[in-house]
Formats: sequence, C-alpha cells, structure tokens
Amino acid sequence: MNHRVSKVAAMLLGICLLLSACSGGPSGDEKSGSSSYYPVNETHAVKYSFPNRPFDLDVTLEGYGWQNGKFYLVFHSKDIIGKSYSPVSKRLAPRVMLGGKAVTLSDFLWEEGAREVYNESVYRYACTVKKAEMIPEGTIPDEIHLDNANFVLEKTPPAAEVLNAPVMMEEEDRQLQGSVTIDGRIYAPTKLLVTADKRELTLTVTSQREGKESRNRRFLLMDDKKRIYTFTDASLPDTFAAGTNTFSLQIVEQLPKDATGLQLVIADVELVQSDLYSIIAEQKLRVL
Repeated sequence: MNHRVSKVAAMLLGICLLLSACSGGPSGDEKSGSSSYYPVNETHAVKYSFPNRPFDLDVTLEGYGWQNGKFYLVFHSKDIIGKSYSPVSKRLAPRVMLGGKAVTLSDFLWEEGAREVYNESVYRYACTVKKAEMIPEGTIPDEIHLDNANFVLEKTPPAAEVLNAPVMMEEEDRQLQGSVTIDGRIYAPTKLLVTADKRELTLTVTSQREGKESRNRRFLLMDDKKRIYTFTDASLPDTFAAGTNTFSLQIVEQLPKDATGLQLVIADVELVQSDLYSIIAEQKLRVL
C-alpha cells in the first residue's frame, strides 16, 4: 500500500515539475514578438540621375529599430518638383553600412499611400532586412545610403519611442454626392465601400454620345495628408456608351484609418520627358 502511495506521489510531483517548467518564463514566440524604435527625423534631398526616375524627393529618415529581431527603417518621401505626375515608384531600398559591409534592406513591412508621384504627394514606408542575424539587435549601423543621400546615426541611440505605425481602414460604406463636368461628360462618385475583402469607389459617367476616355487622364484618390491612392488599370473608365455608365474603381492600396478629407482627383496630364508628366488640368470631388 505504502509502495503504491509512493508511486502516486512521485507521479504527481513529476507533473507539477513539468507544469512549472512550461509556465516559468516567456515562450519563444513571446520573445520573438519584441520590438523597439528610436526616432531620427533627418531629411535629405534625393535627386535621381537615371532616365527612368525623372523627379526629386525630400526623404526623411523618421527612425530605426528592431522587430522580431530584425532591423528596420522608417522613411517618408515628398515630391518636390511641383505640379507633376509620374508612375515611377518612389519606394527605395536603402543600403546600410556595417563594419565596411553593405546590407540592402529589400523587404518591406508596410506602406502608407501609393508609390507614384503626384503634385508633392507624400509616401511613408518601413523596410527591413531579409535575415534577422544580418544586423544584430543593438548594433547601430555606421551609415545609411539612399541613392545620393547619406544618413549617419549617432552611436548612442536616443530615447526609445512608440512607433507610429499605420492603422488601416477596416470598414466603410458611404453614399456620395457631387459631380463635375469634363469634356461634356458628367463624372460622379456615388459610393465608397471598404471591407476585409475589397476597396472600391463607384463612379458613374454620363455621356451624351459613345466615346473613349482620354489616354492623358489620370484618376487618383488624395487625402488631407497629401497621400495618394491608385486604381487598378482594368477598372478605370475606358469606353463609354451614350447615357449613364457605371464603373467600380478598384483601389490598389489600403486606406489608413486617419485618411480624412479624401478626394477623387481627375487630372489631365501631358508628357514632358520619359515617365514624367505635367498637370495641365485638375478636378477634385470630396469622398470622405
């Protein structure tokens, strides 16, 4: 009897020790979820010299940090050449110098707005390395190169802050009013719908006769923070029948929750050099 009691007691003790080992301290998943962020807020002018990048930017390094053991940088870029449009992306992958070795941050964590250029638009993004061990946590790079811009970080990091990462719009269903007449056609956005599965703007175009849309016309969304958002090419107006035409413009980028003052921009542009257009006319219609 005493022998059986001893066996039961030993089993219970073993179970208690096992449970204690499982609950004593953070798990690997909890450790990998750690993050840190250090502000910099240094701005440099970036001037492109390549034919397929015909525009200039003010690029601000907002800060740096580590997320899940991976080093990352947060940038925002602003177009500075005035009333122009370019489809060329302003998202750049910086090179980080560490002990004489260059590491390219070619993975991207998130972005705010579209990468295209439109009339001093702003674009914000976070980029990171492919492997966590490339820049160990706490190791501050010697230099950060972004095209011709060179950012040098202080070896002693500033006080840590909470990263202002974007929170995206999850649900919106709004009926819209207002219209504009261009070339004898009436353009009227009638509904904005955002769900977990789709982002679309319904646009009606009333035309007196059959015809095609101008190939020099651009459709964009722009918010009060000068971020722009684009539509898929396949959803844009192309051919009109006489009467009322309805189009569901599919929004490419996610919309941040703080995107107030959202407007539909309809602009006519003309080519001035490779991938660079001047804005010759612009109409805006309130959406949010």
